[in-house]
Amino acid sequence: MESLLKVNDLYVSYGPIKALRGISIEVPKGSIIAILGSNGAGKSTLLKSLTGLIPSESGTVHYQGRDITKSSVERITADGISHVPEGREIFNDLTVYENLKIGAFTIKATSLPPEAVHASIRKRVGSSRITKHGDDEQLRLNKHEVYENNLARVYELFPVLKERTNQLASTLSGGEMQMLAIGRALMGTPTLLVLDEPSLGLAPLIVKRIFEVIKQLNGYGISVLLVEQNALQALKIADYAYVLQVGEIVKKGVAKVLANDRELIEAYLGK
Repeated sequence: MESLLKVNDLYVSYGPIKALRGISIEVPKGSIIAILGSNGAGKSTLLKSLTGLIPSESGTVHYQGRDITKSSVERITADGISHVPEGREIFNDLTVYENLKIGAFTIKATSLPPEAVHASIRKRVGSSRITKHGDDEQLRLNKHEVYENNLARVYELFPVLKERTNQLASTLSGGEMQMLAIGRALMGTPTLLVLDEPSLGLAPLIVKRIFEVIKQLNGYGISVLLVEQNALQALKIADYAYVLQVGEIVKKGVAKVLANDRELIEAYLGK
C-alpha cells in the first residue's frame, strides 16, 4: 500500500529528557493507524513533532514523499495534515460557525473522490467536472465549493453543531466541544487527520459516536493517525497499531491481532 506519512528514527527532547527515542512509523494511504501507550509514553509528543508544533532533534518525517521535518505548522496544515489536539483548544469566545470558519483558512480549489463530496454539492456541480485517473474518479471543485462542501459535511456528521451554529463555543458540552474540534479540522480538507485522545473525558454514547465518525471519515478517503487511551476501542477501528513506552516503540502489529494479545493489553495499556 502506498505510504502517505513516513517517520524514520525520530528523536525529540525536552531539555535533558528524551521524550522520543528513535521512533519510526508509517501511515499507508487510506488507513487508520493507532498510537497506544500509557501516560507519559510520548504519544502526544509524537503527534506534535509530526505537525510542526515541536522541533525534532534528529530523524525525518516524509509526507506524500516530501520531507516536512522542518516545515512550519502553517505549511503542514496547508499540505493537508489537520491536527485535533488533546484538550480540543477551541476558541471559546467565538461562535461555533466562527470556529469552523477559522479551520478553513488554508482551503483551496481541489479534486475529491465523488463519495467525499456532499450530495448537495455533487448535485449542483454535476458530472461535467469528473476526471479519471486510472480506476479512480475525481470531482474538481473551486475554492468556494470546497468550503461549502466541508461545512455541509461537518453539519451532516454533527447535526448538533448546525443547531448551535451561532452559539458561543464556551457554552457547549464537552462532547460538543470535541465535535467542534474535529469539525474545525475537517474544514481544512485534510488528507491526513491527526487525533489526540478524542474520547478523553466523554460519556460512552459520545465516545461511540466519535469512533463511528472516524470510521466514516476513513470511508471518505481520509487517512487517520489516532492517539487514544481507550486502546480496545481504537484497535477495533484501526488497521495497524504501535505501542509506545517511555518514548520507544515496544510493540507493533495488525490491530486485530494486538486486540487479542491479553498480555500486551495488561502490561502496556491497562486491564
